Amino acid sequence: MRTSRAALALLAIGAAVRIWGWASHDALFLDELFLALNLRERSLLEMLTPLAYGQNAPVGWLLLQKVVTSVFGDGAHALHLVSLLASLASLALMWALSRRLLSGAWALVPLAAVVFGPFLIWQGIQLKQYSFDVAVTLVLLLMALRVHESRGEGGLLPLGVAGVVAIWFSMPAIFVLAGVGTALFFRLLPRREAHGPRHLAVLVAFGAVWLATFALNYAVFLSAADEVDWLVDYWASGFLPWPPTGVGDLRWFYDIAVGAMERPLGFWRLGLPALLLVLLGVALPSIRRPSRRAASDAEGTTTNRGYRPPALVWAPVLVTLGAAVAQAYPFRERLILFLVPSLAILLGRGVEGLAGRLPGGRALASAVAAGLLLVPAGIVMLWLPRGGLPVASDTRLLFDTLATVARPGDVVVVDHRTSYAARWYGLPPGVVGIDAPEEWSMAERMAAIRSTLAALDESRAWIVIADVRLAPAPPLGTALASDVASRRFTFDATWDWVDEGLGWWAPLPPLDDAVPTGWVRVSTIEVKGAVAFAVEREGPRSLATEAGGPGLVVALPSFEIGRDLPNRLEVLDGDVARRHIDPELLLDEPDELHDAE
Repeated sequence: MRTSRAALALLAIGAAVRIWGWASHDALFLDELFLALNLRERSLLEMLTPLAYGQNAPVGWLLLQKVVTSVFGDGAHALHLVSLLASLASLALMWALSRRLLSGAWALVPLAAVVFGPFLIWQGIQLKQYSFDVAVTLVLLLMALRVHESRGEGGLLPLGVAGVVAIWFSMPAIFVLAGVGTALFFRLLPRREAHGPRHLAVLVAFGAVWLATFALNYAVFLSAADEVDWLVDYWASGFLPWPPTGVGDLRWFYDIAVGAMERPLGFWRLGLPALLLVLLGVALPSIRRPSRRAASDAEGTTTNRGYRPPALVWAPVLVTLGAAVAQAYPFRERLILFLVPSLAILLGRGVEGLAGRLPGGRALASAVAAGLLLVPAGIVMLWLPRGGLPVASDTRLLFDTLATVARPGDVVVVDHRTSYAARWYGLPPGVVGIDAPEEWSMAERMAAIRSTLAALDESRAWIVIADVRLAPAPPLGTALASDVASRRFTFDATWDWVDEGLGWWAPLPPLDDAVPTGWVRVSTIEVKGAVAFAVEREGPRSLATEAGGPGLVVALPSFEIGRDLPNRLEVLDGDVARRHIDPELLLDEPDELHDAE
């Protein structure tokens, strides 16, 4: 009973964190904006054609998203609803799988790994299909487990039909089906009963149908995706260098395996110990299966030895790894989020193996499990006092504020990335684009801003830059600070661990570097991962008076706003005196700020 109560507590915590994150997260980052624009600009039937903006997603998932947005609108909460529901369902499905494959309290280990998994939580509030992939994987694993335990007597037909449907809703479903199908084939092969050959024939027939369905889906939708070559290049590090040219290339297996433990499983800096436990979970010859009659469930001392967890738990991992070796699918980060349930089960099995095979192993296994799980749990808990889950770039808040403070005649200058957010959220009239290629560095983008400003005739312009790291990580100890410096990991609101490899995640250079001669930087609006700064031509409306006396300078080099505007705006009078004015002065009567003494 204690195990059941602990599981209910974990499920409640996991659901609360996900719902809270969904409710507090109303921004879209760049990739989400690409999908959101597709959903807004296309009809239901047009979602069947290749997506624009270099995006690719399962056609069934896209149609589901389109239906949801047609009913509930295209606000951020509606766009994230499918991912949230899939994430919540995954919690219950994970517990159903764990309790059938691990004994007693050890079943809580994989459940806790999923409950506190940072990437699972993060993807559960994103306009992306990866959270849905996890739920689909869990459904297929549970259905395959039923077939495995009944040795083909039940569940083959439901699994076959579910597999056909899953392929249209989840890209990696084919890897899960290939893994569980192969495992079930060898499970059913030794049978000599009368129905054995029939069960095998049904499984092989469904396997052929799965392959045909995937081939059709790939030919019609996936291979025809716009800019698919760009996506392959982007995820190139998830492929084994082929053919290998030396030992260094073979190290890829180690790096990719440890990386999977850290991301997406969530054991940051403890990838190697977690990997060893997973490998132990694969290698152990037997494990205790929970006994329904066990009276000592709270202690995890159930009997019924000799049960071997089906290979269907780890086979999808092996199939996906083989696809990466064959250059067919990247084994990296969110693309392998669907493997988290399998990895978590194997981790729990490794922990249970420690408990049953070493003197004092129960205490050791408990300590190891607690130490590992403190990492993802700690990461999530660090989010809570910081105002919500990490937001890559809260351009919605930035543009809402900008629309309020901009005065008539202002020009808004946006670069390539920010232009999509401008299209989605809307900006005041007079938007000018910066000709900055995708691959340019931040310094090159700054130079493009300078040249764009120099060509403008307007008196004031707002420069908007999104997807940047605006603040250093908070102090979290010497060791953590060292790792922050080497791996670009932060716990703050611009937590770039989510997408560490993105080239534009770089500290913002001094904004004055972007201001050409003849312009003066006025003020800066800074939010999570995005910044807008105003520049104004020197002259009658400049910050220095025509008479040459001291003018008023808005002292906002980097003021950070929350959901509301700050209570006051600092204004520097000349070089010495400092006073404060009400923000209403800037919002309602901006001219008074510039004309005041």
